[in-house]
Amino acid sequence: MEVCNPQAAKKALDRDARIGLLLPCTIAVYRDENVTRISLLRPSQILNLAAETQLEELGEEIERKLKAAVDEAQL
Repeated sequence: MEVCNPQAAKKALDRDARIGLLLPCTIAVYRDENVTRISLLRPSQILNLAAETQLEELGEEIERKLKAAVDEAQL
């Protein structure tokens, strides 16, 4: 599954257009021995690839929101 926050994507692209190569965020949902698993590539790690240090903060913010959504979905 691919997820994207258009406002966050615009902020990242405004800082460094090359970030477009790394968007959107990918989430995998799968079953493992009768347990549903949700995994994601951490946005903070993706945006760390950019030279722009302000993107690190944006990546961490996006990651917190995605983790909260994943945690809520697992309840």
